[in-house]
Amino acid sequence: MAQTIRKLFFQSGRFVQVFVLTHSLYFFYELTDASQERRREYQKLIRMVKPQSGTRIQDMKYEEIQNDYQAYWSVV
Repeated sequence: MAQTIRKLFFQSGRFVQVFVLTHSLYFFYELTDASQERRREYQKLIRMVKPQSGTRIQDMKYEEIQNDYQAYWSVV
């Protein structure tokens, strides 16, 4: 599925901007560009945080992505 999305939306040149929301770490890695230079130029990563005060959108770096195990231990 991720390869189809990359081909139809990212590589076709038909769209200026595409938003993809996912909770799946595997799907995320499939969609992001492997090249750090191209990723910085063409992809912007954001995180939606939903505290009790309301939803916030934050910029994030590719290196900040954590799997469930890493996220769990950073909270503990």
